[in-house]
Formats: sequence, structure tokens, C-alpha cells
Amino acid sequence: MAIKTFFSMLIVVFTINPVIANALDLNKHPELNAIADNLVAAGIYNRTELQRLFANVELKPKVVKAFKRPAEKLTWGKYRGLFITDKVVRNGAQFWADHRPLLERAAKEYGVPEEIIVAILGVETRFGTNKGNNVVLNSLSTLSLQFERRKAFFQSELESFLKLAKSEQLDPITTVGSYAGAMGIPQFIASSYQAYAVDFDGDGKRDLINSYADAIGSVANYFNKHGWQSADPVNVKVVGVKASQFDTYKQSARSAQFNLKELKQAGINVSEKFSEQLAADLIKLESKRGTEYQVVFDNFYVIKRYNHSNLYAMAVSELSQAIKRKYRS
Repeated sequence: MAIKTFFSMLIVVFTINPVIANALDLNKHPELNAIADNLVAAGIYNRTELQRLFANVELKPKVVKAFKRPAEKLTWGKYRGLFITDKVVRNGAQFWADHRPLLERAAKEYGVPEEIIVAILGVETRFGTNKGNNVVLNSLSTLSLQFERRKAFFQSELESFLKLAKSEQLDPITTVGSYAGAMGIPQFIASSYQAYAVDFDGDGKRDLINSYADAIGSVANYFNKHGWQSADPVNVKVVGVKASQFDTYKQSARSAQFNLKELKQAGINVSEKFSEQLAADLIKLESKRGTEYQVVFDNFYVIKRYNHSNLYAMAVSELSQAIKRKYRS
């Protein structure tokens, strides 16, 4: 009888806390232990809470591998096809119609066009229908320990995420997102969530997981805070660019280094009537029709603050215009 009782007690213990045998031990990982020390010192968690949280962590090497095959390594032609399709454009126009008052208010308050906000949500999560299925705590813990090239960044994001979980009442064990730890309808990383998310529906909570209002307002706020100029263009296609012209005026930094007047004086034909004082430079893309050139302006670089790829910024720009045409047709 005593033996049966003993084994019954073991079953109960492992049913209540089945992960203890394979728990991630903070004491065996100095990087995580340092994060825990910071959070305890700040009074956000106690150590027992953190030990219980990390006891639920599963390291996922697949998220490290995912960084080795990003879509941004594709050609523009292939990348474009992933995001700019008839279905996405139709759904974007419908999303705009469904959330028109929110989009109009965001555009008015933050000076960011409705079509740009909609396009971001289309590229990121197909308008909130695909928010990712990776447990954020697993992803960020794995990247903090195993992604050598960017360990420090993801350790910072892990600490930000655990702070965010407390302040925004997120369950860190069940909150899911991308393989890189981005969350919600607009796919904000934790530090961006903390810095730029807004309570756009006025319910007292910044909820990017479930609230379309908060997602729309937060994207607009993000672009506003990064310098979006409401009256300025994003990019314009140009033809007849010579190799020497490209080499002189090609993109070389995280902001435009020249201005439109210089490009025009060099013989680069921009027919649109834009201010010649606009900061501008050149990029080239490989499409199905061959090499194409774009003059890109400061707003292009604001989009790149969301994702540093030229392909990403071009996809958002083109999708925004396609959705705008469909919505107004």
C-alpha cells in the first residue's frame, strides 16, 4: 500500500509540473541569469517567478536556422510575388473599407497615409490573419543563447519582452509570434512595442495581439516617430540609368545622401514634379524584366526602419499603391 501511495504521489508531482526534469536552469546560462538579475533588481519579477518561467522554455534551434534563409535574399521579382498578389490587394482594399474610420483618424493624427498602414499590415501578417506560431519566450531565449552574431540584441529583446509581459498583461508562456520574436497584428518586437505601441481604442491597454485599432494607431505612430513626411514621395522608377550614374548616386547609407536636383543635373530623368531639394539616391533591383532602377527618398528609409531590406520597403510601397487603386476603384 505504501509503495502504491509513493508512486501515486510521483504521478501527481510530474502532472502538476511536468517540465521540471528538463527545465532550463538559469544558473547554467550566465546570459539569462544576468537578465534575471536585472528584472529582479528592478522589482518586476522575483527569482522564483523567473525560474518557473524558464522551466517552461524549449530551445528551438530552427529559429536560428530561419535567419539563414530570409526572403530578403531573393531577387526583387521573386520577393515581390510573395507579397503583391491579386488576393492580397483585394483583402487590403476590404480591410481598408472595414476599418476606414480608424485609418482616417490615424492618418489625420500621425500624418501617415492609410495605404501605407494597410500595406504594412498586409506584408507583416496578411492583415492580422497570420501572426506567427512560435512561442516568443522560446524564440528569444534560443536566439539569446545560440545566435552568435546577434546574441546581445536578442538578450536585450528578451529582457524587454519579459518587462512587456508584466506591463501589458501578456502571458509569456503562451504569447506567440514570428521566429524572431515579433508579435501581434503589426509584428512589433518587444522594444518597439514598449516604445511605439499606443492605446488607439481607448480601453486602457495597448493590445497589438487582438486590437486592430491599437495595431493601426501603433503603426502610424511608429512611422511618425521615425520621421515620415506626409507630403513627400517614397520612390519613383527611372529608366535609362547608366552604370556611371548609378555608381555615383547609389544608395550608400541609411539615409539619402544626395538630392533630386543633383540627380537631374547628372541626366537621371525624373519626370514627376517633385521638389528638387528632396533628399534622394538610387537603388537597383533585379526583376523578371531585368534590372530596374528606382530613385528613393527619405520616406523609403522610414519604411526601412521597420525592416532594413530594400526589397521590403519596395514591397510596402508598391502594395500600398495597388491597394489604394483597388480601394478607390
